[in-house]
Amino acid sequence: MDILCVLEGGVSDYAKQKLWEAVGFLATSDETIQRRLGGAGLSHAMLRPEDLPEEQRTEFSAVAQELRAGPGSIEETTGALSSERCRLIAGRIFSIFTQLFGGL
Repeated sequence: MDILCVLEGGVSDYAKQKLWEAVGFLATSDETIQRRLGGAGLSHAMLRPEDLPEEQRTEFSAVAQELRAGPGSIEETTGALSSERCRLIAGRIFSIFTQLFGGL
């Protein structure tokens, strides 16, 4: 991990890679939204709040908590969620991604 980048308020290449993987899986997989979110959640779970700039840590932690809210794995948790709830969480992951990559 690029510690200096995070300390300077940026984001590490590792964090960018994991969020890129998460959003890529959400956008391109043929799976149901529950399975896409579960797969994206696995990449998301590889990160810690400290891997991100201060501005994204609260939202990142809230998403992580929601993905781990069930008694089982991330995939089991997302599998039990409604499609609407999954789309909302996926949108939050996309929002974090967009902020980090300098989108709108």
